[in-house]
Amino acid sequence: MKRTVVKKKTETGREKRVVEWVSTPRSTTIKMVCNPDARADGERKDKAGNTGRLAGSTQTVHAREDEMCHYTLEWESPHGCPINKPIRSRAAQRDDDLVVTSDASGFHMQSRRETRRGGFFGFLFRVFWICFWGAGALAAVQVYRHWRWMKVLVPQMAHKNRLQQKLARKKFFKLMTTFDNTSAKRAVPARSLV
Repeated sequence: MKRTVVKKKTETGREKRVVEWVSTPRSTTIKMVCNPDARADGERKDKAGNTGRLAGSTQTVHAREDEMCHYTLEWESPHGCPINKPIRSRAAQRDDDLVVTSDASGFHMQSRRETRRGGFFGFLFRVFWICFWGAGALAAVQVYRHWRWMKVLVPQMAHKNRLQQKLARKKFFKLMTTFDNTSAKRAVPARSLV
């Protein structure tokens, strides 16, 4: 019997939902899914030599009821694989499944393999950007710490004289790599560098 909901009119003219049970034949669909990794050592033979299958620890069977009185058995087995094609592993088959991903530019459909590859390169790209912004933040902190020196060194690095530029660059990089306060507290030279 299958449960259905039917709209019927009452004596007053209003619609009322009524549950009715309709006789429906049961049906079953068996779907064999190719899984070359499923082991076939769950076979047993009876006295007549007939082979029976043990479903359980050796093979995967999924049973579901999609709609009432219709059952679907999905059985993963090497016997579900085509014989005219080379058998691919279950992992290789899953790599070809389409996956929907989203990013700032919208939604994309790509295979799992492409998603993982993009994930690896995306990871490298993110690591690069984190390092880049981290180095920039560290440089900004160092410029702020040595601001008195920077007011002198930055114009000196743009000076016409190459020797002045070289000295300014050398002092700039020395200040950028100095993290203790004792060596950087010396007095700033006068501004009369021409």
